[in-house]
Amino acid sequence: MDRPQPAPLPAIAEAPDALTPPEGMISIVNFWASWCGPCRTEMPSLQSFAAALDPKRFRLVGLNIDKDRDFASEFIRDTHISFGNYWDGKGTFAR
Repeated sequence: MDRPQPAPLPAIAEAPDALTPPEGMISIVNFWASWCGPCRTEMPSLQSFAAALDPKRFRLVGLNIDKDRDFASEFIRDTHISFGNYWDGKGTFAR
């Protein structure tokens, strides 16, 4: 029996339409928050990592857990992060 798939999360920046990767592709999901110091520090490294991935096989997706989507959006904009990020302020996917 197939489990029901959750609805896609609202994209923060240009991102794939859902967390579920296309057939044959692997998604690497990073949970983060704009208030989390280590999360903020690792973002440039994750940006480099995402750029180095084979886009036919892998993709990095950020899953933000801020309560306010605007904080996440501002952080993505200000740091020029280009890999896909989604907002999960209610913790639907994080749980």
